[in-house]
Amino acid sequence: LDVVMKKFYFMAATAILMMLGACSSKNVSLEGSWLIETAYGQPVVVADTAIITFDSQAMQVSGCNGCNRFFGPYSVSEKQTLSLKNLATTMMACPDALSEGEIMRAFNETNTFDVKEKKDKTYLYFYNDKKEEIMSLVSVL
Repeated sequence: LDVVMKKFYFMAATAILMMLGACSSKNVSLEGSWLIETAYGQPVVVADTAIITFDSQAMQVSGCNGCNRFFGPYSVSEKQTLSLKNLATTMMACPDALSEGEIMRAFNETNTFDVKEKKDKTYLYFYNDKKEEIMSLVSVL
């Protein structure tokens, strides 16, 4: 009986340590669609159509920068570094090319990201290599 109890306590302690380890690790997912709200601190003029979708299985992004569609691969690391460089875009003439250009420039300059919960919404923030916020996005449910 003593051996059975020791095994039970060992298994219980192991399970508790595993749960504590899972709680402390920050596993942030980019999966899904995000509306682009700001680029370089300025509201995106076409915020209702500016969207990016992350497909974590294919490691691909796609979306619309307000006029043109974009797509391509992305990479992410455990340290929350994110690369969205050199995405392909369609080339339609757009009435508001300013927001479109700022969105694409922000993608190219993105170095890290963070996900935060605020008022029942999930926000995604992109930062450049100087740790400056260059884009804010909100999750689409």
